[in-house]
Amino acid sequence: MKDMNIVAYSVNHPRGIRTVVDIKDQMSTSGFASEMCQGIFLGTGFSCLQKTSRDEIIDTQWRSGDGAKILFYFGLSTYSHRISVWPLVEKLAFLGHEVTFFASFPPKKPNINVTEFSPISLQRLMEKSHGPGSDLIQKRAEGNHLSLWDDVLELGATMCEVLMADQEYLNFVTNHTFDLVVIDALHNECAYGVAHYQNSKIIIFDTTHPFQWQADIFGYAAETSWIPDLAVAYPQDMNFFQRLVNTWRPLMWYFRKVFLIYPRLEAAINKGFGLKDNSIIQLRDVESRTGLILTNTHFSIDYARSLPPFVVPVGGMHINTVINPLPEEIQEFIGKYKDTGFVYISFGTATQISKAKPEVRKVFFNAVRKFKVGFVWKWEGDAVPEGLPSNVITAKWLPQSDVLGHPNIKGFITHGGLLSTEEATYHGVPLIIFPFFAEQDYNAEKIHRVGNGIRLEFVGLTEQQLTEALAAILTNPKYDQKMKEISVLFKDQPSSKALRADDCLLPQLLPLSTYSHRIVVWPYVEKLASLGHNVTFLSAFPPKNPNPNVTEFHPQVLQNFMFKAFGSESDIIKIRARGKHPDMWKDLENIGMDMCDVLMKDPHYVDFIQSKHFDLVVIDPLHNECAYGVVQYHKSKFVIFGTSHPAMWLWEMFGIQPETSWIPDMAVAYPQEMSFVERFANTLIPLWWYFGKIFFMYPRIEAAVNEGFNLHGKDRLRIRDLEQNTSLVFSNSHFSVDYARSLPPMFVLVAGLHLTPPSGKNVPTKIQKFMDETGEDGFIYVSFGSAIQISKASPDIKQAFFRAFGNSTTRFIWKWDGPVPSEKPHNVITESWLPQAEILAHPNIKAFINHGGLLGTEEAIANEVPMISFPVFAEQDYNAERMHQVGYGIRMEIIGLKQHILENAIQEILTNPSYKIKMREISRRFKDRPNDPLDTAIWWTEYVLRSPRTPLMMPLGIHQNWFIRRGLDVWGKQFSLFLSTQRVTSTIPVWSLIWSADKYISEVSKISYNTFEVHGAKILFFYAGGTYSHKNGIWPLVTALADRGHDVTLISPFSRQPTVNSRVNDLAPKFLNEAMENVLKTDKLEDRQNGVENELWSKVPSMGPKFCRLIAENSKNDTILNAALVNSTYDLMIINCALAECGIMWAHYKKTRFMLAVSTSIFPWLYDVYGLPIESSWLPDLALQFNYPMGIYDRIKNYLWTLHFYYRRKTETYPEVEKLMMETFDLKTVPDFLDLEREASLVLMNTFPGTEFARALPPFFVQIGGMQCWLPKKPLPTELQSYMDSAEEGMEILGHPKILAYITHCGLNSIMEATYQGVPLIGMPLFGDQDYNAYHIRVYNMGIILEARDLTVEEMRSAISQVSTNKLIRGNAVKISKMFKDRQLSPIEAGVFWTDSCIHNLHLLQVDQQASTICSSEWEKTTLPRQEREIVPKP
Repeated sequence: MKDMNIVAYSVNHPRGIRTVVDIKDQMSTSGFASEMCQGIFLGTGFSCLQKTSRDEIIDTQWRSGDGAKILFYFGLSTYSHRISVWPLVEKLAFLGHEVTFFASFPPKKPNINVTEFSPISLQRLMEKSHGPGSDLIQKRAEGNHLSLWDDVLELGATMCEVLMADQEYLNFVTNHTFDLVVIDALHNECAYGVAHYQNSKIIIFDTTHPFQWQADIFGYAAETSWIPDLAVAYPQDMNFFQRLVNTWRPLMWYFRKVFLIYPRLEAAINKGFGLKDNSIIQLRDVESRTGLILTNTHFSIDYARSLPPFVVPVGGMHINTVINPLPEEIQEFIGKYKDTGFVYISFGTATQISKAKPEVRKVFFNAVRKFKVGFVWKWEGDAVPEGLPSNVITAKWLPQSDVLGHPNIKGFITHGGLLSTEEATYHGVPLIIFPFFAEQDYNAEKIHRVGNGIRLEFVGLTEQQLTEALAAILTNPKYDQKMKEISVLFKDQPSSKALRADDCLLPQLLPLSTYSHRIVVWPYVEKLASLGHNVTFLSAFPPKNPNPNVTEFHPQVLQNFMFKAFGSESDIIKIRARGKHPDMWKDLENIGMDMCDVLMKDPHYVDFIQSKHFDLVVIDPLHNECAYGVVQYHKSKFVIFGTSHPAMWLWEMFGIQPETSWIPDMAVAYPQEMSFVERFANTLIPLWWYFGKIFFMYPRIEAAVNEGFNLHGKDRLRIRDLEQNTSLVFSNSHFSVDYARSLPPMFVLVAGLHLTPPSGKNVPTKIQKFMDETGEDGFIYVSFGSAIQISKASPDIKQAFFRAFGNSTTRFIWKWDGPVPSEKPHNVITESWLPQAEILAHPNIKAFINHGGLLGTEEAIANEVPMISFPVFAEQDYNAERMHQVGYGIRMEIIGLKQHILENAIQEILTNPSYKIKMREISRRFKDRPNDPLDTAIWWTEYVLRSPRTPLMMPLGIHQNWFIRRGLDVWGKQFSLFLSTQRVTSTIPVWSLIWSADKYISEVSKISYNTFEVHGAKILFFYAGGTYSHKNGIWPLVTALADRGHDVTLISPFSRQPTVNSRVNDLAPKFLNEAMENVLKTDKLEDRQNGVENELWSKVPSMGPKFCRLIAENSKNDTILNAALVNSTYDLMIINCALAECGIMWAHYKKTRFMLAVSTSIFPWLYDVYGLPIESSWLPDLALQFNYPMGIYDRIKNYLWTLHFYYRRKTETYPEVEKLMMETFDLKTVPDFLDLEREASLVLMNTFPGTEFARALPPFFVQIGGMQCWLPKKPLPTELQSYMDSAEEGMEILGHPKILAYITHCGLNSIMEATYQGVPLIGMPLFGDQDYNAYHIRVYNMGIILEARDLTVEEMRSAISQVSTNKLIRGNAVKISKMFKDRQLSPIEAGVFWTDSCIHNLHLLQVDQQASTICSSEWEKTTLPRQEREIVPKP
């Protein structure tokens, strides 16, 4: 757009001035925002006079209210909020509006055109909450920074209660009137009271990215599967449990606001304003009146969000693009470093870095002192800090935008506030970010991921970390290059002065389309050609009026094919009469595949494509995937140009969350208020299209293209990969003619692009005379488009039209495509071709009878002509239904049409003014846009041409599976957890579900297991800690992996010689054996009797570091350990979870992937390490002894015990191991050991339902319990076998058919062997996990538990009698045995599969490591006595 001046006149301008506004100022971001605000006041006095050739169709003129009264309500906010919105405030005041700014702090530089109001009560409240006493650094150090989100929510409610009791505030509101209230979105809902009291319009202003509660409050897609919540700032690639939490957070905010905060606000507002009866406020009703949300974001600095039309990004509005000279002292300092440059340091207005501890300041000073660059530091303290390096200058205030715009700046150390981030992005300055609170973590995480900056943690910062970060920013060019790339995207916006792309070759590919598709896109084609681009247009239709600047290509085979598919033989009305019109959607897909086969076998087409080169390919998305072959052959960029609303298959194609609950699919055109069945079908339709395309259409297209263009290897066409490189999607849609869809930035709406002002030159004289003579009675225009031949309709349909028209006093102009019938009424004139634009623009037209085609609908809307629509096929039912719902036309059915029904419709449309009124409203919305749609399309096309390929505009949902994108895995997991916590009389029905799930997972695993092979890997089993039973439990996996071809080494305290398999290296260093024997030397029965059996658990946190040090000290001297651990490399380590710290530190040092293997049930500390739900209400801890069922104090102790272990390890174990790592491996720093522990690829559990409770385990934990039970059975010694065979009543030896019971210490391996054989148990637990196992036996009534401390002969005799004779106990043992053995995949096979998967780099879903105490619902305890608790058999 050329620079021009706009003269704005206003008779009633409040300041009585004549203003001249430069167009460049108008099109700035603040200008765009002010225009959107002014859209609230269309049609009033103030207007800008700007005329273009298309203004009569699409109105891009500025129009303002006649001095509208606007209140900016920023009561609860920081000073940065004022900065972000202030350009909009001043711009609206400059344009003649009376603007009032309500905030908690007076302005630093008042604007004489803006009224400020800051009541004392609010200032005091905010000073108390956010004043000097608020130390954000300390909150961060304490880990309380996330609680600030909750604090601000509560503060918003408190603020409202204070204000509504303040007479100064009440007088201000009641003595002023406001037409519009612009509300800071951060919990300023008290402003709704003002809007309600004065019946004002409402705009929400987000000072940051869209807030997490807005999705549910305003009803648009939350996209929680791939966009993290602002408050938690998860990484982009969230694991399952992070997505679970992320899914719930918007709902949490919604429910807290609606059910907890809003009632308080309503009570305060109603009381303060004295509202009663019908005048009382309902905040949800007032909130729903919101006309617009302006949000301070942009896809280049945020995610590519799908936002509805009323959410308008205005990111960077506050940035001053004019660079002013810096203060003299600062400029002089920077001049000293003109060769090396300088780094700017500022932590914003809320974070007071001067309050940081002296050691933190020392870290900064020591780090910056090492560099030859200068540092300009915004230091809020009054005095220059002690020890300030000579290369640092401080100032209490600095003009940040001017500093960042200086040509010598090299980097910016910041807190990650959004305003600072936007300014740095605008000026292309790489960042080092120390987030403290609010959305700063979110910003920092996004920047770190994109690569235009580095994220550091202020708490625990070391000099080395800061030094390395500064060195990277200053010397590694990738940060500067990436920031420059993002800067171009951020600045290159339609409302900015457009850059121009060089001349390029652009083919428009619409091989499968109707002529109407050509009409839509043709103005775009001609405009590109007029700008100097070399444009080629490929379609099946030769032009009626060729453009000499456009190369046309119409292969004869394509013309013949399309004529056969859509030619005169195709009678669409008859197809509708047979009810087959919905099938045409699928027929088009088949036609698309057939067309590709035809084209790719045509030498003329192939030669033409191969002889050209194209920079950009524009593709019609109506099953023209064959065009991807052109893109693949030329490695071109490409955009999609949809000639209708977004097609239903695009949602899955581009990873967009479909809004199927309220937007009907175009193919079915359900009403807006869909029933459950309709919503169910509507939900499945996008998936039906998705699977149809990827499994049927794409393979056929790929085969045809690859063969036709002779593409091989990496050059072969793979459509799904290619789709992910789509640069842009144009759509001939607009919210006024469609639903208010939530679309990502890559979707650009250009509805009405084909509209041109009527010239009046093309109207035949006869038609012009006919229209002019109709006078006030007017005429109705009738046209059914180019594809529907109404002359071929049945006689009954034609007769209904003619008779209804003949009985009307209105005249009709009818586009009639066949011979004129003799029964044509006298008040009807027909022509085979008519200038539709000129007819619809005629002042005498009263209505438009049409087929509901989108082009005709848009033309009617542009000219404010009500419609009667008879949809026939394609999206016409959708358009007609939407029109009917909104109320600017009448939908009718052409099949079975009756004369009187049509007469009534004509009478209704002519006499009921509501249709005309509604059409004027829709027309105004359709035409009122910031930019002309054709200019928009051209700008974005050249944007694609001049910009590098970037995924920033595309939803990251494109990389997710369809069920993850819909959150089905999240909700499914929650439902399964809900089921698993139900009554267990009962436990086996829950087990049955787990059994079924295990069979399904095992089947899937088996398929995968048979489809990839991993051989010859080097695997180390690190079992330095643990008893001999730990080694026995894992030994079957060791031998199975060796049998599979892997080289396996096992280090443990106990040797298992001789080893049969030569690939197994079983090592038992002598010092390890001696150390473990020393740990286990006590008499466990004596310990039990003395009540000290659990002391071993209390020693575990300190035992880990001791064993680690022992191994480290012997790693050089012990020959076995030195060869196996120090001087060998491995592809995978499998580490015993008991004393696992030793293995993890070596895995980190050797950069080896590792898995954990738990020899029993879950160790207490694993819950918080891996974020598992602590099911302490019904699952006893491994280390504790409880009776069944647990009482309230047992449950409290049970819960606290897991936290006790976690924090002991965190405070005792981890620091010692970290210190040892630095000593052993000569490292200056090491990562947090908790982070190292969380790098485990998998956790193998020696458990399985039947010998373990039904735990809620994530996929990260794999149960392979009972491996030894699947080993081949060995014959017993002859003497023992003979003794057992001769027994009259049986003996206690597992596996023998006469066995009656097993008396055991309740070790887990023994329990699983007994369970496998279905043998009842008599248990006497002594130490370790044995009490936990005994608890399990007691709960499921598969044996008797005795206490070894004071065991009597009578107790043992009674126990033996019970298990030998009680059929219930024996029956339970047999049932559990069947369940334990019934697996699709044996535990050995499962262990091998998942081990191979880890070697194969399969990234498994880990749990949310941030969530530490997520508990499931409390398990319901049965009240039945033990002898009545019979286990229900598995169905």
